[in-house]
Amino acid sequence: MKRLAFFLLLCVVCLFSCEKPHQSSNALSAIPVNSAVVVRINNLAGFQADLENSIPGAALQNSVLFAEVNEFISRLGAFNDDQTRDIQVFGGYHVSGAGRFDWLWCVEEAHVPFLTMQALKSKGTTTARNYAETQILHFNSEELDFYIAEVSGLILLSTEENLVESGLKQLQTQIDLQTDAQFMHVLRTANTKDPINLFVQFSALPDWQETLWTEKPTWLADFAGWSALDLDINSEDLNLTGITLVPDSTATYLGLFTNTNNRSAQFETIIPENTALVIHQSCGDLTAWAAAFDKFLGVKNRLKKRNGLRDAIGLKPESWYKVFSGEMGVIFVDAALSADQSKQAYLHVNDAKTAFSLVQSWSGQSVETYRNHDIRRLKERNVLPLLFGKLFSNMPQPYWFMHNDWIIFSNDIEAAKNYINAMMAEKSWSNSASFNQAERLLESDAHIIVIARNPELLNLAQKTIKGQKINLKDEKSSLLNDINWVVMQFKQRNNAAYTELVLLHQTKQEVTAKQYWSTTLDEPAKSQPTLVRNHYSKANEVVLQDEGNTLYLIDPKGKILWKKQLDGPILGRVKQIDMFRNNKLQLVFNTANKLYILDRNGQDVAPFPIQLPASATAPLGVFDYSGTRDYRLVVPCGKRMLNFGVDGRQVKGWNFTAVNANLITEPKHEVLGSKDFIHLADEGGAVFVLNRRGEVRIPLRNKIPSLASPIYLRGKSQSEAQFFALSKTGYQINLSLTDIIDSIQPFGTKPKYVHQAGDKTLFGSTTELYLRSEDVNFDIELEDELSAPPALYKVGSTFYITATTGESVWVYDARGELLPGMPLYGTGTGTVGFTQGDALHLLVTAPDGVLVDYKLSLQ
Repeated sequence: MKRLAFFLLLCVVCLFSCEKPHQSSNALSAIPVNSAVVVRINNLAGFQADLENSIPGAALQNSVLFAEVNEFISRLGAFNDDQTRDIQVFGGYHVSGAGRFDWLWCVEEAHVPFLTMQALKSKGTTTARNYAETQILHFNSEELDFYIAEVSGLILLSTEENLVESGLKQLQTQIDLQTDAQFMHVLRTANTKDPINLFVQFSALPDWQETLWTEKPTWLADFAGWSALDLDINSEDLNLTGITLVPDSTATYLGLFTNTNNRSAQFETIIPENTALVIHQSCGDLTAWAAAFDKFLGVKNRLKKRNGLRDAIGLKPESWYKVFSGEMGVIFVDAALSADQSKQAYLHVNDAKTAFSLVQSWSGQSVETYRNHDIRRLKERNVLPLLFGKLFSNMPQPYWFMHNDWIIFSNDIEAAKNYINAMMAEKSWSNSASFNQAERLLESDAHIIVIARNPELLNLAQKTIKGQKINLKDEKSSLLNDINWVVMQFKQRNNAAYTELVLLHQTKQEVTAKQYWSTTLDEPAKSQPTLVRNHYSKANEVVLQDEGNTLYLIDPKGKILWKKQLDGPILGRVKQIDMFRNNKLQLVFNTANKLYILDRNGQDVAPFPIQLPASATAPLGVFDYSGTRDYRLVVPCGKRMLNFGVDGRQVKGWNFTAVNANLITEPKHEVLGSKDFIHLADEGGAVFVLNRRGEVRIPLRNKIPSLASPIYLRGKSQSEAQFFALSKTGYQINLSLTDIIDSIQPFGTKPKYVHQAGDKTLFGSTTELYLRSEDVNFDIELEDELSAPPALYKVGSTFYITATTGESVWVYDARGELLPGMPLYGTGTGTVGFTQGDALHLLVTAPDGVLVDYKLSLQ
């Protein structure tokens, strides 16, 4: 995970160092030799303008991570009265304190005549102190606060006083960057015609990375020597190209690829759409790479320990290297998982049958067969890192499965299932239109390729960055989403590697549904997922029941919070009440035999559950007539309808008279004008319209024959209001409050389902959907037959439709247009809504007791 910041932030940390280099070495001599990054600017006049005219440049320039550097340099320019003057400077990014890195600037005094004592005093307050026979001046104004010193014709400047001190100490030594042969080599390769040159010292990067993460990524120090990159700024992208030194005299990870030839990469076909970061490596000769790796570990004094761990578990690497090609990598997905859980790996195989048998021999029995993929788990710990190195670290005993010519490893079994779902639906980067532009940047035979995608990358970064989290809604942070792709690649040749880093903006960004998490229940789901409110977090959680009558509460990240065994299936959907009027919500529902109220921890709220005196024949209705949280729990029980208070007692004054047939629809409460209307129907199609006391308010003699759906009441007044429902014949039956009945069948095929939300009504036949309302009407022809009831949801002010055909779930917007990324895998009726944050989600059940969450929008 530590690679995440390196490849995204390595270049951008310096892009705001807005001064021009000097070709002589004087200014360079003050830059600390162990700086993580050194910059040289070659064209100040156009550099900032180029950044502002570039979408990725403007995003980085204003980002929450780098705004301070950019703002400091920009305001410093206010001292320059001659804006046409070229200012030449070197900058070094160096440790400035515990857990902190900052910039030290060094420029020849002749290039900044405006930074005089008189100029500084006129624009702010100054104080001075002596250090090493040199005066360090502290300048402070409303806009700027920095330290400055002049020595031997050089100006040293930083926002951190100790960095100015470090620069002064550096000038007193006989060793500086000019005595570093590797640095001088890459310095000579840099193109002074480009606006900026960036020099990266890998051995110094771990200290910087430790300021971002709690764990120090020591592997970076061994990756390579120095890199020199030249910046090319365009409106839609930033390109940094150059070389990275791989010296013979130093053991480096990049040097492992020197004699391994190249291999054309195919990994795009195996990368799921919801991937945030890919780190891919490939070579034409895996055995040669392994031999070089052994030599590398020997130089680092780590070979004996690694071989001892291999021998302890009987691991013979030669058998693995024969069946695997040189193409492998790790990915991090954007999902409701920790960074380690979201890490997955892939290995390409030369011989699928032999490779499967080999990995199977190192595994236990099949954990699960999911969608014809046998999922197993490695028995021994750290097999992958012992074979292939730290790229596979933090994957101690992964689950694995084979898909075509690839073996996929996952730390989390649900993540493995998500991966399978993506592959089965062909939702990979290679099938993504938005990846095409990034794919064109790739050198297919590069040895190391790193690709990151936004906003998934920023979502992932929030889980790993030390200290304060990134606020993605912050105006400056959100601009980073304008960088849609980050691509970095290394192609090794002899003692150097061609290196390229591209930050790419896509004018038209593809928005598509992506799987966010999945959770496996003890048994297949019986009910449709229902969203319920968490009164503490204000997020929505998921409640549903399985075939074993176990009720689950699941958080927005797919974690099962609790399970509760019930006496039978829940009738209808779970509802929420605030029974104690303290803004804490409870779950209320009924089975055939009991009426339940549970707190948010799944505990019964006394005196519930209560035994119903007769079996319930329909879901309960929950009424709060006046909005005072004085709830009535109304339960149809055969020919009677019982009315309970939250004290568990039947309400006095409830005068419902037993009817002639069993009541089969959920009681509903409506207000027309100033009057309350409670309505429901019995199995004979008789509709009852009641007042608050359960007495008949309007007697209706006509019935809805062969009732085959819930009944709905529509209309804004008593005179125009009418009930409607479907009969088993497929006709829509309308029954007015004045007892006038009619039937119509205005659709192409007879509907079997009806669902109402707000002012809109959805009808579904075998292969068609019909949406009807006052302002919009449309028909949708499905590719296959409906296999679950369709549903209509009002989320905020927008409507969505879900339809399920076989193992495919389709989501339509309020115009009847499919949302991007359809269809999605699932077999139940999908539920659309918000869980946590502003992203729209779809929750749907699938076979084998799986509940799947899809993120339908980018937020």
